[in-house]
Amino acid sequence: MESGFHTSRDRLHSDSMYSVKEWFSSRQKPLVGTYCLLALAYILILALFITVITKSTSGSTSTDNNDIKNYVAKLASKVNEIEEKKEACDSAWITFEDSCYYITTRKSNWQKARSFCVQEGGDLVVVNSEKEQKFLKEKSGVSILKRYWIGLNDLEEEGTWTWVDGTAYSTSYQFWKKGEPNDHFTNEDCAHLWNPTGEWNDVHCTFEEPYAICEKKMKT
Repeated sequence: MESGFHTSRDRLHSDSMYSVKEWFSSRQKPLVGTYCLLALAYILILALFITVITKSTSGSTSTDNNDIKNYVAKLASKVNEIEEKKEACDSAWITFEDSCYYITTRKSNWQKARSFCVQEGGDLVVVNSEKEQKFLKEKSGVSILKRYWIGLNDLEEEGTWTWVDGTAYSTSYQFWKKGEPNDHFTNEDCAHLWNPTGEWNDVHCTFEEPYAICEKKMKT
């Protein structure tokens, strides 16, 4: 009995440490690309502003000045748009349309991956379109050795696939690898992105090799 208690406690500690480590990992990876883009935009705005002032004092035509001012205004508007999107998603999450995505850096089984996503305020990703599929493929760097869990399974009834958010599977976007899902050796009940194409494949939900992609709606 004592041994069973320690085993259960150790497993609970291990699961908790997984979530904590993943949480800290996500906070230690700021959106470097976004910040660099913003910094560059600010520099361009400043440079253009100085150009406007210089041209104004050197007798340039009003048409030239207006063109530069309009360009500065458009650039400033784009910067504001980027900032709003950045603030709409937590640090280390990336944006696409009206959702935020987090690509995990630690492998786990499907259930543990889903628990982490839910803990972070979202769920495993639901792929709604070819455009979203391409976005996920490009951002994740999926390959034969680098797989990613998605929010699709047939755990309740074999052959009846369901999305974690209730999206109707029969009418939803699908991108299965040819011949999949095939329930190979039975009980392959969870889907993941696979291969450089990002095609879907079904595997055992206890498979510990895939990473995962979490999704949640942008903050309003």
